[in-house]
Amino acid sequence: MAGLLKPNSATLLIGALRDRFPEMPLHVHTHDTAGAGVASMLAAAEAGADVVDVAADSMSGMTSQPSMGAIVACAKGTNLDTGGHRAGAFWEWHLRGRGDVPSM
Repeated sequence: MAGLLKPNSATLLIGALRDRFPEMPLHVHTHDTAGAGVASMLAAAEAGADVVDVAADSMSGMTSQPSMGAIVACAKGTNLDTGGHRAGAFWEWHLRGRGDVPSM
């Protein structure tokens, strides 16, 4: 999506897809080109995305994906809280309540 996905659009898009396809795994990928990637991925997760793509902090931003560290920090104290865990708990955070990682 070349960093074009904004938070409000993520909420509308993922919310509509989740309503229409409640059992389908939703995986969101964007880049951080416009600088709104962290907010967009948080909005997508809040709206029901099962997986959002992120990058390790040192490799994130701009033409890469949003920062995993920033997302973990922003999610602290919310229903998306990862408990401070990163790589190992990352999939669990996105799939909480949806079961195992879907096979593709």
